[in-house]
Amino acid sequence: MNDFVGNYTIPEWNIGRLQEKIDELNARAEKLGCASIQFEVGNARMQAHDGKFIRVFDVVVSGFAPVIEGWRFVAKIDHDERGSVVRSFEDVPEEFFNRGPVCDHCGQNRQRKQTFVLVRDGEYKQVGSTCLKDFTGHADPMAVADFYATLEGMDEIIADFDDFENGSGRSEYVELDDYMACVVASYNDFGWIGRSAMGLPTAEEAIGRYVKHEFSDAESAMAVKVIDWARAEFDIESTAQYEHNMAVIFSQDFIKYQDIGYAASAIIGYKKSLEVETNSEYVGDVKDRLDLENLTLVFTKSFDGYYGVSHLHKFVDESGNIFVWFTGSVLLDEGEVYSGKGTVKEHKEYNGEKQTVLTRCKLELAE
Repeated sequence: MNDFVGNYTIPEWNIGRLQEKIDELNARAEKLGCASIQFEVGNARMQAHDGKFIRVFDVVVSGFAPVIEGWRFVAKIDHDERGSVVRSFEDVPEEFFNRGPVCDHCGQNRQRKQTFVLVRDGEYKQVGSTCLKDFTGHADPMAVADFYATLEGMDEIIADFDDFENGSGRSEYVELDDYMACVVASYNDFGWIGRSAMGLPTAEEAIGRYVKHEFSDAESAMAVKVIDWARAEFDIESTAQYEHNMAVIFSQDFIKYQDIGYAASAIIGYKKSLEVETNSEYVGDVKDRLDLENLTLVFTKSFDGYYGVSHLHKFVDESGNIFVWFTGSVLLDEGEVYSGKGTVKEHKEYNGEKQTVLTRCKLELAE
């Protein structure tokens, strides 16, 4: 616990209410065996306000915020109809992943948006926000004094109920399909950029596109595949925190703004799922017209050039040979398997891989 001393100016009509709040906190402190809060009121004086004067008191609040010593905050859990998303500072037991909004302190199992996990000497407890104050500190006495120093205290309280734009506990959501289409677009343009890397993270760059609705039909189609993959890949019963959270987040059609980092990361897993072991060799000779069978499209990327947009397609056949095709006429779907014909333009090596570069391709989905 930390010592604190705060000096405040309180209008006369709030002094009594502030005293009642401090008394309430001290009653709880006595019950918990914690140090009481000291509350000293100075002499009244006049202070100018909005062209008039009001009677105010200078107040000093000091002491300790009531706490039960030894308990440490380790995780916050968000609850809604999808399930529970665990946001931890360290590993927490898997039993908390799917317990629901239960409070171990008061024993009341009611509808809560958030609970918290605390630990002391290896013992874990999940508690609601009201009971959390018994473990980590009651309303900070300085914050209490600040609140009662507002000249329209009740107006501020009421504003939390009739203001749709502002207020505590406000949540913002984004539509999953459109947001993931923006993630695909961002990934295609810049690759994956994590929060610890230089540059704007993919999750945030995608939000910029989302606000402007900047994504193509092809990127939207790819987003559906990423979402379908994530919903099949992650299990809400998983004992791994990341996998559990991903299952919860992808279970609905809208996601909370605070979860976009999780959602965006699905593009990495999806792309890795398309990777196959390759032992590529060159196929055919330059100018040969090849019969192409069962080529899996593992990567696409679009480029703006002098003559318009060009699309890179990278395929792998059943023998692990790599084929590359640049075209401005069509953008095929990643993950699909194609067959048809193509002409060998050249053989080249890229990043240690032997690639057969094609031109004049005519490809259709393999049966």
